[in-house]
Amino acid sequence: MSMRFPRALLLSLALFAVPGVLFSSDAFAQDFCPAPYSHEKWRADMDKVDAAYVTIDLDTARRLIEGIWRDVGCLDMVAKRGHLARFARQKALLAFYDQDEDTAVRWGLLSRAAAPDFPWSSDMAEDHPFRSMVVAAEDPPIGGPEGQGLLVEKKSSYFMNGRPLLEPKAEAEIPNLVQQADKKGKIISTYWQDGAAFPVDVLGPVGEALTVPKWFVPSTSYADAGGPAGEVVAVLTPDEKPVEKPVEKPVEKPVEKPVEKPVEKPVEKPVEKPVEKPVEKPVEKPLEKPVEKPVEKPVEKPVEKPVEKPVEKPVEKPVEKPVEKPVEKPIEEPFIPDPEQKEPKVKKKPKIKFVNLAIGGGVGLAAGSLWLAARSTSSKFEESTTYEDMVSARTTTNVLVVSAGVLGAGAIGVGVTAFVSEEGPGFGISGRW
Repeated sequence: MSMRFPRALLLSLALFAVPGVLFSSDAFAQDFCPAPYSHEKWRADMDKVDAAYVTIDLDTARRLIEGIWRDVGCLDMVAKRGHLARFARQKALLAFYDQDEDTAVRWGLLSRAAAPDFPWSSDMAEDHPFRSMVVAAEDPPIGGPEGQGLLVEKKSSYFMNGRPLLEPKAEAEIPNLVQQADKKGKIISTYWQDGAAFPVDVLGPVGEALTVPKWFVPSTSYADAGGPAGEVVAVLTPDEKPVEKPVEKPVEKPVEKPVEKPVEKPVEKPVEKPVEKPVEKPVEKPLEKPVEKPVEKPVEKPVEKPVEKPVEKPVEKPVEKPVEKPVEKPIEEPFIPDPEQKEPKVKKKPKIKFVNLAIGGGVGLAAGSLWLAARSTSSKFEESTTYEDMVSARTTTNVLVVSAGVLGAGAIGVGVTAFVSEEGPGFGISGRW
């Protein structure tokens, strides 16, 4: 099974290559923000993505994630770290299914940067390949322009990944969500930034140290982000029913009971017991055992064997063979052909190369066997229940089909050479049948 990025997603990924993809809540809202994007709607959309992952509907998950990535630019408040961590993990999982390891690691690191302690779902065990990849990834370095500060308008503030941004420093090599808010907390602009590549229009000379605005209250829980952080994942039906808010129960004040004073009891003095002196036991001396001397064994001398002298064999003299005189053959006169007489042309029959023919047949049988094995393996692809089984069946089938094609082509080539004539152009068949 193979996945291809749709054109819209390729365009969105290409935007990460520039320093920042800007969404302005004033100019951008007319075309792309018909309404502010709330965290409740964000959570509901992420619940739909999880439902698509349960059924392995990657096309639906991809469409929903593209929409969330765009709608985050219309947030009506500073992004909550739990929401951003959950979304980044969903986007990393989609890249993992697409076998794009670099993109999967970048978004997985964003989920760690936003909320390092964001919980994992129960179906994502510690030995799961995707979880192991995200956990084992090295932390990206911190970077940013030297000798520059943030160009902040009067009483406005910058936020990165849900945290106040007090200087132009960020984790490199990952996508970062940057937001600018006015003095009342209203979002002025939002953009995705590639690593520590800050846009030029937000940089300026180093000025006074920036402080966290008084109106900003960081979230202390990830429960409202849903997914593994919440108790139950609310999966919406296709008709997109609105998310029902929980009914707030009135807080019951505890009944104040009168404080009972403890009754003072007289302090009992402990009875002093006489100190018992320990009985001194005599020290037992260990029994000295006599030292046993080792028994000296007599040294056995090796038995000397007599040296056997080699038997001298008599030297055989070579038999002299009589010299044969060469037989003188009569000198034959050279044959002078008659120039007027033409030599008859002898047609030679082409010979079949049975070795090549046997090799070609053997390779052809091997190619057929691999093809039958590929047909057998392809049936396992339809019976697969997990993504790992489908990838394994697909890889094995492709390898067997390619190997059968290569061996089949080799069998044809070797078989043809069995009929090629070495006497001249063309080929022929000869022999007795």
